[in-house]
Amino acid sequence: MSFNIAISGIHAANKRLEVAGNNIANAGTLGFKSSRAQFSALYASAQLGSGHTAVGDGVRLASVQQNFNQGETVISSGNPLDMRIQGNGFFVVRDQGALAYTRAGAFLKDAANFVVDSDGGRLQGYAANGKGEIISGIRTDLQIDTSNVAARATILL
Repeated sequence: MSFNIAISGIHAANKRLEVAGNNIANAGTLGFKSSRAQFSALYASAQLGSGHTAVGDGVRLASVQQNFNQGETVISSGNPLDMRIQGNGFFVVRDQGALAYTRAGAFLKDAANFVVDSDGGRLQGYAANGKGEIISGIRTDLQIDTSNVAARATILL
């Protein structure tokens, strides 16, 4: 019985190291949110049918919780399409018809002027009419309209 308790402790320590290793490996990843291992005690209700309650039977990984707290560091990138969410929420991106959620706010324009993330997922937003009024409830791919930008003559090729 005590051997199983020791093994459960080793297994729990291994899981904690896996979570810590993942946090360290992804520390420099844009928008990464760290995780924390939560453990709970194992209790046996009866030991081999003897009827008496056992004190403890080891430990187990109860859950791995992701930390969604607001980041402290704000770094200016100079990219006008980089954004940050303050408070709760996620950016919604659509990639090949599937919606995904992210807190990474590094966006750029693709060849068709859609606002995309680094994987090519199109940032979603609410549609607007010709007057610029938001049409609530209609989510669409965000595209930067460059049709009204005046042409500028140049002698450079």
